[in-house]
Parts: sequence; C-alpha cells; structure tokens
Amino acid sequence: MLLGANDDAGFVTFIYNISAPFAAPFVGMFPEPTRGVSALDISSIFAIIMYTLIAWGITKLIMISRPHVDE
Repeated sequence: MLLGANDDAGFVTFIYNISAPFAAPFVGMFPEPTRGVSALDISSIFAIIMYTLIAWGITKLIMISRPHVDE
C-alpha cells in the first residue's frame, strides 16, 4: 500500500487476501495516512509487531519449560 500497488494485479490481490485474516483484529486501530495512491497501513505494521512479540513469548515459554541438559 505504501508504494501504491495496483489492487487489480493478481499477486497484490493474493497477498491482500492471505494477510487479511491476520490483520483483521487490528484494522481501524490507527488512522491510515494517505498521499495520492500511497497509504501507510499502520494497523498492519502494529499487527506484525504484535505477532512477533507473541511468537517471541511462546518461544521463551518453550525454552523455559524444557529441561536443561548438561553435557
């Protein structure tokens, strides 16, 4: 969206359709600044940050729960 991708292009439509369910919980949280055909989707950036933190947290929990083996 930031670079003004053509919504009619097949690959762009594919990416939007695949990512929509992941971004859906965060849509509308922040304004979407636009300039011409470009838009900065802050909600999607926030979603990426949140999913990264969730994955990091789950990884840490798994690492903590694993028994430590001294070799």
